[in-house]
Amino acid sequence: PGSLKMAADLQSLIESGNKSLTSGFEAFIKKYSSAFQLPFPNKDRKSFCSWCLAKLSESPAPNPALFPLILNALRILTREQSGIEEILLSDSLKILLKLAQLCSVKEPQQLSQLDRDTIVEAIKCLFNIVLKNHALSAQCCEFGAIEGIALRFSVGIYQDILVYDMKLLFLLTSTHAPARAVFRDNHRGMTLLLRFVDGVIMSHTGLPKEDSMELIERVDVTLLSSELHKTELDFLTDTLKSIFNITLNWKEEGSYNEDDVKLWKCFAHLSRILLTSVEIKENEKAEQMIQCLCDANFNQPTSCAECFLSKPRLQEAGSPPDWVYDGFDVRPIIKLVALLDSRLVSASLPLPLSADVSFVQPSSPPAVSMSIVGTLRNLSVGHRSIRRYLRATILPPLGRVTQRPDEGESLKSRLIRAIQASGFGFEDVISDFLFILCKENTRRYIKHVGYGRAAGLLMNRGLIQAPGMGPTDNRSLSYSADEDSDTEEYKSSVKEMDPVTGGPGKKMGPSPLEAMSPEEQEEEARKLEEALEKLHRRGHIKMLGVDSSGKVVTNDDKEGPSDSDGDQNN
Repeated sequence: PGSLKMAADLQSLIESGNKSLTSGFEAFIKKYSSAFQLPFPNKDRKSFCSWCLAKLSESPAPNPALFPLILNALRILTREQSGIEEILLSDSLKILLKLAQLCSVKEPQQLSQLDRDTIVEAIKCLFNIVLKNHALSAQCCEFGAIEGIALRFSVGIYQDILVYDMKLLFLLTSTHAPARAVFRDNHRGMTLLLRFVDGVIMSHTGLPKEDSMELIERVDVTLLSSELHKTELDFLTDTLKSIFNITLNWKEEGSYNEDDVKLWKCFAHLSRILLTSVEIKENEKAEQMIQCLCDANFNQPTSCAECFLSKPRLQEAGSPPDWVYDGFDVRPIIKLVALLDSRLVSASLPLPLSADVSFVQPSSPPAVSMSIVGTLRNLSVGHRSIRRYLRATILPPLGRVTQRPDEGESLKSRLIRAIQASGFGFEDVISDFLFILCKENTRRYIKHVGYGRAAGLLMNRGLIQAPGMGPTDNRSLSYSADEDSDTEEYKSSVKEMDPVTGGPGKKMGPSPLEAMSPEEQEEEARKLEEALEKLHRRGHIKMLGVDSSGKVVTNDDKEGPSDSDGDQNN
C-alpha cells in the first residue's frame, strides 16, 4: 500500500500543470523529506527522475523558482542506492554540474539568493549520487567538478555554498584517487585548504587577516580568544578530511621541495594552535575535528615537528607550569596523549572475538587511535624534546616489577594490550612508536614490553636476539648517548623477572637436566632433534634460524653450516 501511494503521488505531480507544480513539489518534499527508504519500484523512480531532469534542462527554462524544489525532490529520490547508475547517466551529471555552476563559475556578487539555493541543492544531489555509486565520481571529475570547486575556492564564495563544495571535494577525492593530485598540484589545493583553516583561526584571535594568497607561519599565535562555533567545527572537520585525502601518499619523507615544506610547516603551526585552544571534553564535534586533524598530520613529514612546539612567555618567576617541558609549551602533545588514552579506555581492551566486533567499524576507538599513535610517533622522530616528554609520560623508569607490562590502567599498559589484541590492524604502529621512545634500543624495549611482545617488531627489523643480550647498533635514527635510567628497585627485581612476559617470574623447581649425566643429556637432545626433523620432513613445521645479520630465515636459506643451529631453531 505504501508503494502504491507513493507511486500515485509521483504520477499526480507529473500530471499537474505548471501553475500547481510549486505547491505539488512543496507537498512532496514535506511528505518524504525524512524518508530514507522509499518503498516503490525503480521503474516509477526512474520515470520521475527522468522527468525532473527534463524539467531542469527545458528550453526555454521553466520558472527559476522551481529549480531548488525540483532538485530537492530529486535528492530525495536518489537516496536509494539501487538503480542509481540507470537513472543518472552522463547527461544527467552534466545537468547537475551546470546547475551547481561548477562548469562556469560566477563572481559571488553576481549570485542572487535563488541562485545560491539552486547551487546548494545541486551540490547536495551530486554528493548523494556519488556517495551511492562511487563509479560516478570519475565522471564528475571528467566533466570539470574539481576545476570548478578549485576556481570557486580561489575567487571566493558564500559560506553556504562553500560548506557543500568542501563536502563534495572530500567525497570526490575519497572515491577517485586521481582527483587528489589534480586538485593539489594543478590548482594549489593545499594552499587553498590551508587558507580556509587559517581564516577560521584568525577570526578568533582579534588579529587582522591578510588578503594575500600566500600563507604565513603563525609562529606568534598560541591561543584563540574565543571558542569555535559548531558550524566552524563542522567546516574545519570537512576541510581537514580533504587535506588528508590530497596529502595521502603524496611524497616520500625527504623528497618534499622547499614550497611543500613551507605548506607543511604552516599546517603544523595551525595544528598547534587548534590542539592548544580547542577543548574536547564533552564536545563531540570538537573531538571529531581533532581526530581529523590527527589523520592529516599522520601524512606530515617528521621535519615539521618543531612547529608543534612554541616558547611560552612566562611572566612570573618561579617554577614553570606543568605544560612546559624543556622550555617548550607541550600542551598540543598533552592533548594528543589525553585523546589517545580516552580512546583506548573506551575501547575496553581486550575485546572478545566475535563475527561483528566493534573495532571493524570506522568510528570505533581502536581504529581512530591509529592516526593519533602515528602522529605521536612522527613527532617523536622529528623532535628530541617531544620524544623525551612522551617517554617520561608513557614509559617512566621502572620500579619493582610486580605485574606484567600489559596489566594495569596506565597508558603504557593499554597500548601493550592493543598490540596483543588481534584484528586491530595497527599493532605495528604502536610497536614502532614504543620502540622509538626506547631510542630503538633493543634491551630497553624488551625491558618495557617483554621479549614475547617485542619479538615481532625485532624480527621485522632484523634485530631478533636472545633475552638479556645487549643493545644493537642497527638504528634508523641518531640519539643522544645518555645512560639507561634503571631504578634501584628495578635492578633488585631483575633476577626474579620472566624476560619473555616482562613480569614477575614463577618460581621454578630444580631442572630435570640436573639429575642427568652428560651422556643422558646428549641423548635427550638427540631425540628432540630427530622429532623436529621428522615434523619438518612431513611439512608440519618449518625449521627457522637466525642468519649473521639477525634476520629470521629458514634453515635452507642460512649461509653455511652453524654449530649453534640447535640453539637457534624454534
